[in-house]
Amino acid sequence: MTSTKQLLKPTLFTTIGGSGSSKSHFTSLLAKEIQVVRLNNDAMRSAPFDEPTLLENLHNYRLVYGAMDYAAKASLKAGASVIYDANVNQRVYRHKNAELAANEGADAIVLWIKTPFEVRGERVTNRDVTDEQSRFGEDTVRKHLNQLEEPDDTEKVIIIDGTANAEEQIKQFWQQYLSLQEVRSLYVS
Repeated sequence: MTSTKQLLKPTLFTTIGGSGSSKSHFTSLLAKEIQVVRLNNDAMRSAPFDEPTLLENLHNYRLVYGAMDYAAKASLKAGASVIYDANVNQRVYRHKNAELAANEGADAIVLWIKTPFEVRGERVTNRDVTDEQSRFGEDTVRKHLNQLEEPDDTEKVIIIDGTANAEEQIKQFWQQYLSLQEVRSLYVS
């Protein structure tokens, strides 16, 4: 499904949606589609901390996000686009990512993977545990849902249907990405 389409400029994509929304599945497909660096929070947390309880330590949590910020900044500085695959459900952190992107001359776009609560609950309780995803209960899904602050008018947003098939999700991405760009004639295909 790899496309010949390209982004207009280096971009930092920040994800929102919560556990079970299909963020990691979609961003994995998208990273291949647009050939960008994908920083997956679950993988970066599981690499240094074998015990999940170690992640509850605020210092360790900050270390992981600090590493993601550093990798995102270095990638953008090198001219590469980045997908910041994490639950960045609070505006203050999305704005921080947008500032990081702006400082490197990059664009910032929020990828909002919208999925009904019931579907998310089913996914997180029944999925396989991997380096890139954990199994949670519905309480975690509800917590992420409650923490979600909808994007404001200052944020560029692409909304992806978390229940759609891969081909449809990629189509949704390109349609909305192009509509966010002011001049479609600059688009390279």
